[in-house]
Amino acid sequence: EHADGQLFNSYIKRFFAPYQRMSTKIDGGVAQFYLHEEQFSAPIPPTRLSDGTIRFVALLATLLNPSTPQLICIEEPELGLHPDAMTLIAELLRDAATRTQLVVTTHSDALLSALSDTPDAIVTCERPGTGTVLRRLEADPLKDWLDKYRLGELWRIGELGANP
Repeated sequence: EHADGQLFNSYIKRFFAPYQRMSTKIDGGVAQFYLHEEQFSAPIPPTRLSDGTIRFVALLATLLNPSTPQLICIEEPELGLHPDAMTLIAELLRDAATRTQLVVTTHSDALLSALSDTPDAIVTCERPGTGTVLRRLEADPLKDWLDKYRLGELWRIGELGANP
């Protein structure tokens, strides 16, 4: 198995423990994927998967693509996913950011908290009055705060701006 396929499979297994493997089928020019689970003999088509599982597979396909584009934009990767998956999503985002430029929007304090070790990768967006203000977080001014709190907590209590 190709290294990219192994990485893809390892991430799905971490997200969805019963996962064994994925297969694909092209029927009438339409490509479909199927997940195989330990307890089921028949493959599971996407129509039988949760929206969160489908979104996670799409995120994996995008972020682990060996032919990574120069820019990837993802809006609210947390949608449909359990908050416990945010650590895994943050790991994927950090890894992809070493290969491409990422623009990710979120309203998830759980995802922000999972990115607490890289505050300088976060840009807040505020709309005071008629304009929009973008501000990159800086690690040094947040150091004392981050000794006690995670980024998501700081955002919720209003210390990062761009208040929820």
